[in-house]
Amino acid sequence: SALLFLLLVDVCQRPLAVNQGRETFNCSDVSHSFRCVCQDHSAPNFTFRTTSCVVAEAIGRKLRVVYMDKLYVVENQAARAAAVEKNITYSCDKMDFAQPECFVASNWQSGWVGALLLDVFHSMGLQDEHIEAMTQLNFSGATDPHNRSGVFFGGVSAFTRCVWEVQLGHADMCIGDFWETYERRSIATFTTAMLVDKFTIVTIPDPDSNTEVGIPRTFPVQSFFKIFEPFDAEVWALTVTMLIFGGLCMYFVEHDFDRRTDDDMSAASGHGQGLSGVFSSVYCCCVAFTRNEQQHAPKTWAGKLVLFGFHFFVYISAASYTATLASSLISSSVKVGVLSDFAGVQSWNSTIVAWTRKVCMLQAMSGLVIVNDNQKVLMDNYGPMLEKLESKHCGGAILGRGELITFMKGQNVDFLVCANASDPRGFQTCADGGPQSLISLGSCSCSSAGREPSQCPEDCPNYHKYCNVIQALEQSTFHASLNWALPVRYDLEGFVSSAIIQRRLDGSVNSYWQKELADRNPDRCNSNDDQSDQGISVL
Repeated sequence: SALLFLLLVDVCQRPLAVNQGRETFNCSDVSHSFRCVCQDHSAPNFTFRTTSCVVAEAIGRKLRVVYMDKLYVVENQAARAAAVEKNITYSCDKMDFAQPECFVASNWQSGWVGALLLDVFHSMGLQDEHIEAMTQLNFSGATDPHNRSGVFFGGVSAFTRCVWEVQLGHADMCIGDFWETYERRSIATFTTAMLVDKFTIVTIPDPDSNTEVGIPRTFPVQSFFKIFEPFDAEVWALTVTMLIFGGLCMYFVEHDFDRRTDDDMSAASGHGQGLSGVFSSVYCCCVAFTRNEQQHAPKTWAGKLVLFGFHFFVYISAASYTATLASSLISSSVKVGVLSDFAGVQSWNSTIVAWTRKVCMLQAMSGLVIVNDNQKVLMDNYGPMLEKLESKHCGGAILGRGELITFMKGQNVDFLVCANASDPRGFQTCADGGPQSLISLGSCSCSSAGREPSQCPEDCPNYHKYCNVIQALEQSTFHASLNWALPVRYDLEGFVSSAIIQRRLDGSVNSYWQKELADRNPDRCNSNDDQSDQGISVL
C-alpha cells in the first residue's frame, strides 16, 4: 500500500499530465503565433494544449490549404461579390480575375465541404491567421511557363494535381469533393471519408421517340425482323426439333388404331397412312404451335398423353416468346439500357446506344471502369462531359450523386468549355490556351421583359438543356461508389479525421449536404424518382 501511495504521488507531480484526452504543457514554451488557451490546473503555468498548437508544432508555420472552387461544394461568396462589384469575371483560379478575398480562409464557408471544413477548423482552434488560403492559382508552376513541377503529373484533373501538391509538400491540405481512388491513395494520405459518392450512367433518349413514355412515333422497318430475336439459334433449333418429334410421336401411336378402324384420318384425326400421314401429323403440330389450338384428335390414351406433353411445350414456348418479343420492341424504342455494373458497357449494342459505344468519364475514374480503352472518353470536368454526351461523341456519361442533382434536376449550374470548335479534346480549357465559352443552365434572362427563359430560346439556348438526360442504370442492383475524402499532410490526418468523424456522428455532415446542395437545387425538370429508371418503368 505504501509503495502504491508513493507511485501515485510521483505520477501526480509530473509536469506532463493527461486530462480529458488533452495533453498539458507550459505556455512559456510556445514561441509561435498560435493561440493557446491557458487554464489553471493546480499550477498557474500549465494549460491544456489546443489542436492549433499541435498543428503549429508539427509544421512550424501556417497551414497551407488549397480550396478547390466548385459550386455547391466549396464556394467563396465574398470573392464572387467583389468580382460582381468590379464588373469582372469571377475566378479565384486565374491571375487576371482573382480577388484578395480569394485568399482568406473564412471566406470559403459556402458549399457543403466548405462549410464542413470551416466548422472543423474552428473546432481545432484554427482561425484565419493560422491558415494560408490557396487556390489552383497557387499550384507550383501555375505561373511558370515551363511548369517545372508538372513532370510529376501530366493529367487533366486539377483534383489529382492538388493531391500531388500535398505529396510534394507544396500544400498541407486540399479541400473539395475528392474521390479517394487507389491511384490518389498511393500519392498522398487521405482523411477519413466525409460522405460516399454513388455513381450511375446517364444517356440521352433517341430524339425520334416519345421520351415521356418510350413509344416510337413510327414502327421502323427493321423492327419487323425482331420477331426472331426473342429466341436465339439454339432455342429455334430445339423448337423445330420438338415440332417434328411431336408429329412423329402422334403418328406412330395413332396410325395403328386408325388402320384397324378404317377411319378417314384426314377428316377425323388429321392423320393419313404412310409417308403422307407422317407429313400430315408434323403439319398439325406446326399449326398447333402458331395458333395454340389442338389440331390432332387422338383416340388412344398414349396419343392423349403425347398431345398433352406437346401442348404443354407449346404453352411454355408461346408465353416466353410473347413476353420477350414485347419487352424487346418496347425497350428499344428509347435508348435506355439496364446495366448492373460498369462492365456492362462492354456489351452495349445498337438497341441501347445507337450512335456510339463510348462512355464519357472523368479522368480520375479511368482506372475504375472495366471497359476497353477505345470505349473511354476521358474528360476534365462534368460540364464539358455532358456537352460531349449531347453532341453524341459518347453514348453515356458517368455522373456522381451530386451532379445528378445539380445538372439533371436543379439545372442551375454555369460552366466553361473551350470556345474553339476545332479543339480535339473538348475540355474546359483549350489545348492551345484559347478562349472559353460560358454555358449557363439556369441563370439567364430574356431580352424582352416579362418572358420566362424557356420562352426565349434565342436568348437562352442552354436554359435547362439537360432535362432530357435520363439514368440508364437500375439503381437497386448497381453498386459503384467512392469515398469523398481530403488529401492531407500525413502527420495532420488524425486531427482532421477525428473532427470529421465527430461531425458524421452528430449528423452535421448530412446537414451541410442537405442545406448547401440539395435544398439549393429544387427539381426544375419536373422529374421524379421513378423517372430516374425510365428504362425499367417502360418495361
